[in-house]
Amino acid sequence: MNKETNRQFFWFSLSALGVIVLAIYFYVISFSAPQNKNVTHLYYVDNISHTHQQLIAKFNKLNAGKIKVIPVNLPFSKFSTNERKEILARSLRSKSERIDVFAVDIIWTQRFAKWSYSLDRYFKSEEVNKFLKPSIETCFYKGQLVAAPLYLDIGLLYFREDLIQRLENGSQILAQLQKRISWQEFLSIGKQLKKTGNPVFLFPANNFEGLMCVFYEFLTPEQIATTFLTNPIHLNKAEIKDALHFMQNLIYGYEFTPSVVTSFDEVG
Repeated sequence: MNKETNRQFFWFSLSALGVIVLAIYFYVISFSAPQNKNVTHLYYVDNISHTHQQLIAKFNKLNAGKIKVIPVNLPFSKFSTNERKEILARSLRSKSERIDVFAVDIIWTQRFAKWSYSLDRYFKSEEVNKFLKPSIETCFYKGQLVAAPLYLDIGLLYFREDLIQRLENGSQILAQLQKRISWQEFLSIGKQLKKTGNPVFLFPANNFEGLMCVFYEFLTPEQIATTFLTNPIHLNKAEIKDALHFMQNLIYGYEFTPSVVTSFDEVG
C-alpha cells in the first residue's frame, strides 16, 4: 500500500477502535444499574443534564416499587453527534436489553424508526397539535408517530460587543445586530472587523452533520424546501453552489475564518 492508503487505513482503524471503546463505555454504565425483579427498569439513553436528573428522580419517587428509570448518560462533552448515533445504532442492532427510551437528533427519526414503536395510541390529535409544527413533523415515519419532541436547537449568532464597539460606527452596528442583518451586511461589518486582526466568523466545519446545519444557515427556507424536500434532491442548483462557495470564501476568499475550523465539531 502507498503512504496515502496507509494513512487512510490508520485513521479508519483508529475510528473503528474509538467506536468499540464507546460501545464498551455504554455497556459498562448500563450493566452497572441495580437489578430488582419486582420493579420494571426503564433504561433512558441521552445527554443526561441536571434537569434530566431532577425529573427522573421525581418520576422514580412517584413510581417507587413499580417503575424505575435508569439513565444512561452519553454527554455531549464526551461524545460527538456521529459517535452517539453509532453507539445507539450498534446497541439497537444487537437487541440490547439496556436501552428502552432514547433521544435522537431531529433528522434521525427515519433511520431509527425501525427500532421504534408507534406512539399514536398515546398521543391524542389535540396533544400532537400543541407541538411546534416543524418539530412534530419530523417525528412521523410512514404516517405513524414514532417519536415526540423534547427540545430544539436553533442557530444563534454570537458576537463580541467590545470589539464591535471599537469600530467607527460600532453603536449603529450593535443596534442593527439586535434586529437582524443580511449576509451582505455581515460582509460589510466583517471587512471592518478583519482590520482588528481577530477572526471574524467561527463555525464548526468538521466532517460531521453539524456542518450541514451551518450550511442551512446560508439558505432561505424556500431554497431548503425546493432543494432537500424534493425527490430526487436537487444539489446542482445555482443557489446551492453559491452557498457552498460562500462558505469556502469565508476561509480562503474573504479570510474571515481561520482554516482550523475544519477540525471543529459541536464539542470544540
